[in-house]
Amino acid sequence: MTDRPRVSLKRILTMSLFALLLTVATDREAHAVLGGFETADGYSTPFPKDVWSYDAGQTGANFAPAQYNTGRWQELFGSGNAGGDAQYISQHGVGSGGANAAPFALAVRSIAPSTDGSFDMALRYALGVDDLGVSPMSPLQSAKIEFDICRGLTVLSTGGLDTVFNDAPAFSLSMGGTNAAPGLTIGFTDHDPANGNQPRIFHVDGSTYNSQAIPWSGGAFDHIQVDIDFVNQTYDFWWTKDANLATNAFDAGNAPQLIASGASLTSPISILDSLFFRAHTDPSNGQQIAGLEKSFLDNFRVSVVRVPEPTSVVLLLTGAAGLALVVRRNRSDVR
Repeated sequence: MTDRPRVSLKRILTMSLFALLLTVATDREAHAVLGGFETADGYSTPFPKDVWSYDAGQTGANFAPAQYNTGRWQELFGSGNAGGDAQYISQHGVGSGGANAAPFALAVRSIAPSTDGSFDMALRYALGVDDLGVSPMSPLQSAKIEFDICRGLTVLSTGGLDTVFNDAPAFSLSMGGTNAAPGLTIGFTDHDPANGNQPRIFHVDGSTYNSQAIPWSGGAFDHIQVDIDFVNQTYDFWWTKDANLATNAFDAGNAPQLIASGASLTSPISILDSLFFRAHTDPSNGQQIAGLEKSFLDNFRVSVVRVPEPTSVVLLLTGAAGLALVVRRNRSDVR
């Protein structure tokens, strides 16, 4: 009888460990890009059309009434005008070539009235598999959201810069949940004339609004990072100042500044299927209101770690059982 070839225990354990690591890496973690708002990201025609007026990120279809609110972007509140006024969230040039020339970013501006006379505006972006690397309905263990931001100022409805600081939100971005009950919210406030016209950065810890002064670059892109812990329902929030004001893009080189650590999510969430972009009305001096002048967002990057699927756990357990059986057989051969 021909002896069966022996497989060393060390080799079995090494191969099993490699298979386990490969399974965990491919099954639980994925990286994808929301976009830099360039043509390659599905934005076919730039400013002045609002992104919700066509299916941005899907087919790059031409602007037409049939495309309004049919794609990834959906207007939840605003003027209802797809373009031609001073209230928009739109692909917009950020270089010397002007609004219609690359490189692009997402411009947020709201100094034209909404349907209720305010400057409020809200859009939802529906995250997809190409953004997350997994289904947006996948339960998650953690997520990291990064983007670059060039903050704007608040201006009066009658023209000119707002002169009263109210520590009120001017722009906010919510992640997960719904528009009425978001998972978490960050943003920046109206600017403070007494602090070099710098807005504060803010976040909502549970139901508590927190803001603090930071030395924004001003006219350049800074960097934001939010780390979400879905297991403990908390998040960390980082801001990094641009290291080179001579370029249009964010330049690394400065140390990140921790804005919040272990902050509680505003509402419990287990998935990351939506981002909510909002411009807010600043009450200004109580007799006039102020809206948000152009602010820019760019280079969204999202990475997630999802909860292992039951099938993956079963496969790992089956593999472990098989490994134990092979080990016992090899030991029997040795006797």
